[in-house]
Amino acid sequence: MKIFGLNITRNRSETSPTIKRSMDPSLAAWLRGEDLDTTTTTLTNAYQQVVWVYRAINVLAEQVANIPFLFSSGQRGRENLTTSGPLLDFYAHPHPRVNRFQYWELRIMWLMLRGECFRVPIFKGRKLDRIVMLDPAQVHHIIENHELVGWRYTGLGNQAPLASQVFLPEEVWFERLPNPFNPWRGMPPLMVAELPARTDHAASSFMRGTMENNADTGLIVRSDQQLGDEQREQILATLRNRKRRAGTADRPIFLWGVNEIVKPELSSADMQFLENRKFSRSEICAAFGVPEEIITTTNKTVKYFLPSMRTENFAPASLLVSGNIFFINQYTLFFSGSNSLCCCTKNILKPV
Repeated sequence: MKIFGLNITRNRSETSPTIKRSMDPSLAAWLRGEDLDTTTTTLTNAYQQVVWVYRAINVLAEQVANIPFLFSSGQRGRENLTTSGPLLDFYAHPHPRVNRFQYWELRIMWLMLRGECFRVPIFKGRKLDRIVMLDPAQVHHIIENHELVGWRYTGLGNQAPLASQVFLPEEVWFERLPNPFNPWRGMPPLMVAELPARTDHAASSFMRGTMENNADTGLIVRSDQQLGDEQREQILATLRNRKRRAGTADRPIFLWGVNEIVKPELSSADMQFLENRKFSRSEICAAFGVPEEIITTTNKTVKYFLPSMRTENFAPASLLVSGNIFFINQYTLFFSGSNSLCCCTKNILKPV
């Protein structure tokens, strides 16, 4: 075509470059008919996913919460028990949604899970109104010139107990377990129990998959001839149609053009892997200082040679051995020999 004496041509063989777009893997799996259960064995929360961790922490917290909590005042050797008053009334219900049992349970749980417990007293005027417990994972220490100058709380959304803010050290009641690697934060027993907890969770997930699949570990199809794509798809479709839900026998199938179908069985190594769950349980109990007989029934006969380490008295003994003393503002909480909790001023503490 000529325009103003110029010959203008267009090469129709040239095409625009092809744009390749990637597809979401889950959508691609759905289009292929492979959108099956993709639950992995990732351990995200041992307290929620490992039964032994949950039970070890709860049984320790429940034992401590059920011990009588007493207040006393006076000189050493002449203490007078406080049987009534606003102090006892407050600790009987320290929060509108938390009673005195849950209050102690939450304190022990945070110490076992995070190695530390943050409590913020809320005042109305000069009167203590409630105590709010914060997630230690959302509290960050502020250090200046090698000194603790504050705590930064980063609560997210309306679900947080308090809005994000910065607290002075004296505005937070902070207690922690000893940590030789960090002078500012605590070290939880759950950190030590992480490896056996992951091992037990992996074994539990393996057993779950085996049971839900009717103890079928898959099939291996062997053929002397090369199968085409259409034949392979037909065989796979037939094998998928064979499967049924857990507890229901799988359908019988008939395949042609196949020499042999091999069904793998659980090996002795797999069975030993499942049997080793009891060793993971023992390690978890050892990390939390809880006798194994407390959280489960075992075939062991364990004799406690120390009276303070008997099964019915394991909670005070475990805490005393670990050297934990809980500070409550100007009071110090400790375990007495009569299985009672006493709260006395620091200068009149009696040896346990």
